[in-house]
Amino acid sequence: MEQEIVYEDIGEGRAYPRLLVSLSSVTALKDLCEHEHARYDKVDKTLRECRAAYYKELRWLRDQLHLAYQTDEESLARKASLTWKDFEVYWFQPPDYVDADTKDYLLACIRETNRKLIEENTQLQEEMTTYRVMESGSIKTVIRQLRRQHGPGTILRELHSQLRNRAEVQDLSQTADELLGERAPKEEAPAPPAPETEDPRVASLEKETEELRQRTKEDEVLIHELR
Repeated sequence: MEQEIVYEDIGEGRAYPRLLVSLSSVTALKDLCEHEHARYDKVDKTLRECRAAYYKELRWLRDQLHLAYQTDEESLARKASLTWKDFEVYWFQPPDYVDADTKDYLLACIRETNRKLIEENTQLQEEMTTYRVMESGSIKTVIRQLRRQHGPGTILRELHSQLRNRAEVQDLSQTADELLGERAPKEEAPAPPAPETEDPRVASLEKETEELRQRTKEDEVLIHELR
């Protein structure tokens, strides 16, 4: 027959039914209770802080709503007494009251929003730079900026479409004729006729090459005038 020593708490009296368990089980149950109680305290503290911060910010927003109905004199007096601390209203911080996974998700969303804002800010800066160049009044600067985005032909066609009367059209036409006429390449002597034994394909290629050379010279003249 096995015998075992059992310790009885005489302070409890004869309370029935009784449960006989090992000391390790009682210790494990005690540790579990302490862990759950600490968890409860943490959740309770977070909830109280969240509630207090939310109500503080809500109260401030309501005060601002009441200030919106003040008279002009009262508003000016209030504006004169404001400092930068009056606008630092960040009692309620959602990332402080969420779990780790949700916090990481919020941080990822914030980073993406910041990236888009940086891209938008960069684009706006480029647009402002272009606007300032266009407003500078310097024809060379404006033409140089337009050439970065459009070809000479597009610029001339747009300029022609902006002309409002016949005098302006005639002035543009005369100026173009004068500039292109002065810088037009001299006519070259016609090439001697090819011998009858020459391959017709070679003659065709030479003709196309000559046409391309002529067009290239004309484009160079036009580009030089637009610089």
